[in-house]
Amino acid sequence: MKQQERWQRLVWFSRRGDDVEPTELLQKIRSVNILIGDTAQLDNGEYKDNISDWKGVTDRCILKKRNREPVTQFVFGHNEQDDKIYRMLNSLERNTSIRDDRNPNQILPPKATAT
Repeated sequence: MKQQERWQRLVWFSRRGDDVEPTELLQKIRSVNILIGDTAQLDNGEYKDNISDWKGVTDRCILKKRNREPVTQFVFGHNEQDDKIYRMLNSLERNTSIRDDRNPNQILPPKATAT
């Protein structure tokens, strides 16, 4: 499976609230600490109502900057090793924000880590 196809499947299934298929891809996603890729831009309802399968996730679904470059997204929170990542993110300075995917306009405070 090519990287583009993995991204299409991940976006389509997750934006619809479904487990990613095939199972091997879901297992791979759950085995890594961080996912890095292009940011999908359409409302979740668009994926549910107007895109019939993962092959419909195309270039128009990618959020782009003014210069037409894709916006990169870093996703974590799906692995037991996340505490290490939270500490690293909390140590970063300017130009970094942590946002909840359900309320992306709200910038979150640093995440508490286990001591």
